[in-house]
Amino acid sequence: MCSSYWWWRQRKGDQKPPSRWRRVGELAELTVFPLKSGRGVQLEEADCTEIGLRTREEGVFQLRDRFFLAYDERNGEFKTARTFPKMVLITVTAKSASSVMFEAPGMSPILVDVPDQSRPVATCT
Repeated sequence: MCSSYWWWRQRKGDQKPPSRWRRVGELAELTVFPLKSGRGVQLEEADCTEIGLRTREEGVFQLRDRFFLAYDERNGEFKTARTFPKMVLITVTAKSASSVMFEAPGMSPILVDVPDQSRPVATCT
């Protein structure tokens, strides 16, 4: 539903949404992937925002779909599971209102403070 509404808004501009909706199916599961190419997080419910789904957990950082991206600081190239298949094992967990934990089998967990979201952190190519 969220992606359908987003698509409709992009196509129609500022027009109002339809006054009548019709049921076209039912969700079997809801998954967000906080890290592009990382392991998904199963959700019972989510908020649908203009830029995609967001978790509803109170008191912790609200994870968004593909909000985080691994990249090489030296050249700005982003990394995906196409070239690094083990990335699919990385999980992202919200730990506080401003921090998340990245974990993968056989690796030490990394706690990351999430920077201010109002400005870009890096330019990727």
